[in-house]
Amino acid sequence: TPGANIMHSAGTLSPMVNPPVTTVYTLTATDLLGCVNSSQTTVNVNPRPYAGPDVAICSGVNGSLSVSTIAGYTYAWSPVSGVSGITSGANTTSPTLNIVWNGPGAKKQKYKVVCTAPPGSCSVTDTVEVTIFPKPTATTTNTVQKLCDDGSSTFGVTVNFTGIAPWTVQHCVNGVPDST
Repeated sequence: TPGANIMHSAGTLSPMVNPPVTTVYTLTATDLLGCVNSSQTTVNVNPRPYAGPDVAICSGVNGSLSVSTIAGYTYAWSPVSGVSGITSGANTTSPTLNIVWNGPGAKKQKYKVVCTAPPGSCSVTDTVEVTIFPKPTATTTNTVQKLCDDGSSTFGVTVNFTGIAPWTVQHCVNGVPDST
């Protein structure tokens, strides 16, 4: 017992089981005289690791992946295809990536993690997709409209952005952030 998830006839000497969760099985033997003896065994079902939601990173900036941690498991991350980009921690639960992508547009790359239960009894794989966005660019064109000694000067700057909007703009005067 329990009779659920037994793959061969329960009367065989070596029944196969495949429970969806950790289950305790009891084997009860009864001889012709009615003598009874029982033995129990627990079939542990290890949880399936989860590589987390998809990740977005900026080109050339460190990002990380993460898989749910399960005690005793070993981990091995690798790209499904393309450049690795894994700079450290390929055999940990949270490797660091750094991929340079200059566009155009975003690049998608899948990574897989192979999680092996101790002592190498079974391995499961999960994947996560990483989207790499090129760094935005900002180009300026200066237009001097009038420069006056009395401080009433006007100076026009046209700024063109590429990349994923919205942008945050910081004004600086001589390298110092301007509060106006």
